Order: sequence, then C-alpha cells, then structure tokens
Amino acid sequence: MPDADRGIVEKLVATLKSDEMKVGTGGLRSLSKLEANFVPGAYHNGSDWLVADAEYAQGLLQHGYRAEAIATYEWIVAACESTRAYPEYLLGGDSPTPEINTLKVEISTSTTSNTEELNMLMQPPEMGQGWTIAAYILAKQRLAELLDSQDETDELDEEELVA
Repeated sequence: MPDADRGIVEKLVATLKSDEMKVGTGGLRSLSKLEANFVPGAYHNGSDWLVADAEYAQGLLQHGYRAEAIATYEWIVAACESTRAYPEYLLGGDSPTPEINTLKVEISTSTTSNTEELNMLMQPPEMGQGWTIAAYILAKQRLAELLDSQDETDELDEEELVA
C-alpha cells in the first residue's frame, strides 16, 4: 500500500477507534456522538449495528489491525450471547457492555398542508435479525481462526526461546 494511502487508513482507524465513534470494547456508532443529530437509540443516528461491526472488523484485518479486529469480533459475540438474541442493532451509548434500546419515541411534525405527522425517532430493535445472525457466525469463525493462529505463533515463539 502506498504511504499516502496508509496515512489515510491510519487516520480513519484512529477516528473510528475514538471515543466519539466507539461503543463498548469494539462496537461502532452509526453517527458520531459529537453530531447534532446523535441519539444513541435512534435507528441510524448513533446506534451500533453488529452487521456493520463485522464489515469494520474485516477492514481492520485487511489493513493489519489484528488486535482491533479481534476486539470487534469479540464485541459481536458478546452482544449476541449477553442478550441471548441477535439484535438488529444496539444502543450506541457509552456503556462498556452491549445494551438494547427499549424505548419507543415518536415525534410530531407539522407538514406544509397543516397536518401532523408522527416520525419514529427511537424504537426497540428486532431481536432475531438475519444479518446479525450472519455477523455472529462470521465473528465466531474469524475468532477461532485468529486465536488459533495466535496460539501457533505463541508456540513458535516459545520454541525459539528454548533453542
């Protein structure tokens, strides 16, 4: 990878790992908590989508951020196992552990024809989402591969020390 591209990747990863974007130990907000529209339980304005976390982890791996990818895959697994479900998305708050949004918030807006419309600001996620199941399976597979290869590397290092 050219140095200029590497610099862009490093800046991007630094931003995504920052407090403004990171959820818990490995999740990723759909919108920075510094943005005016940020609402941790809103559908796409700050929530953490596990399927997006899986894509993020894959990108981290492709660019050499192995430890960060492992943390993200572990977050996905922990989210599904601790909630005992496959949630569509998580609360994008500051909790170190996965949280499910339980609130339903509708806001009323006036239209140009002087009628009132209700818009859903927050709602609980679907708890059996297919793409989250796929993200969970992928995360379990990648963790097994990554942690097995790490064990093999650790064993080689120990053999070198003995020799």
